[in-house]
This record gives sequence, C-alpha cells and structure tokens, in this order.
Amino acid sequence: MSRLRTRGGVLSLGVLGAAVTLLTMSLTWAQLGSSPSPNAGVVLTGREAAPAAFALALAALAGLAVLLLVAETGRRVVGALLVLLGLGIAVSCARAALDLSERVIAGADGSVLVVKEPAQQLITTAPFWAWLSVFGGSLVVGAGILAVLGGPGWPQPSSRYSAAGLAAPTDPWRALDEGVDPTVDD
Repeated sequence: MSRLRTRGGVLSLGVLGAAVTLLTMSLTWAQLGSSPSPNAGVVLTGREAAPAAFALALAALAGLAVLLLVAETGRRVVGALLVLLGLGIAVSCARAALDLSERVIAGADGSVLVVKEPAQQLITTAPFWAWLSVFGGSLVVGAGILAVLGGPGWPQPSSRYSAAGLAAPTDPWRALDEGVDPTVDD
C-alpha cells in the first residue's frame, strides 16, 4: 500500500483509470438493427451514451499533470478534485450502463427513433464496456484519495522557476542583464 502512496504510484493509478475510460468511450456500447453486424442500424458508442464521462476523464488527466506542479495544500485540493471527477465518471457511465437499450432507441443525438416493428429489431448491448469505464472512474477516485492522504509527504516541486526565490545578482554584468542597476544601493 505504501508504494501506491508514492507520487509515481498515484499518477500511474490515475492515468490508468483515465486511459481505460477514454479507451472504452470509443467502443460500441449498444446497437439497434436487424442483425448483430457492426454496419447495421444505429450504433451508440460510449462517448455518445455518456458524453460527460469523456470530458471528465480528460479533466482528470489534466488534474494528474497539475499534481506534479503544486505543493502540499495544492495537492490536497487537486486530489479532492480528482475524487469528484472520478465519481462523475463512474456515475455517468453507470447510469448509461443501466439504460443502454433506452438510449439506443432514443438515438445517439437525442432524437426519438420510430421503430416500426420492434419485435424484428435487435438491440445488442455491450454493458461490459460501460462497467469497465465505471472501474476506470473508480481508479481515478482512488488516485485522488491517495493524493489527498499522501500528497503532502511527496518531494516538493522544484523552485527553479519560482519568482519568490530570486535573489539580487552579485555579478554586476548579470545585474545589468537582468535590468538591475548595480551602482544603486538598496
């Protein structure tokens, strides 16, 4: 468990969860047609069935990148945001998984399809992909929780580009390059 609390473990867990979600969003979750072939009828991908999950997974990836740049308090805030993003992914995909048949009949764009002979129409669903996306969201939640708990103990980001760490240059030529007059005392 202590290995997952490291920065690399948390980032790996979160990236894995977001990547699983993004991957499953491109797959077919449901289809309405007279045959189970991929070219028949209306096809509903994960991105169409749960559009919020795609955006939340992208935001989670951005949040994971921010974890590398912020210090202790920032890591707790970003970790809490990752928990919320992961919950949003999981809830969105779970809701889609529970009513895939209704969503494919409603159509991918929200327009209502008129099914003339519903008995002859075949609705094929693949809820496995939706539940795998829920799992991806739960991995993001786990990464967020671990970032909140263990983030303050991680090494501090480099202050190399921090404006607060600038000191007055001691070399007069460097001072001139930086726009400071070396002849004026502070």
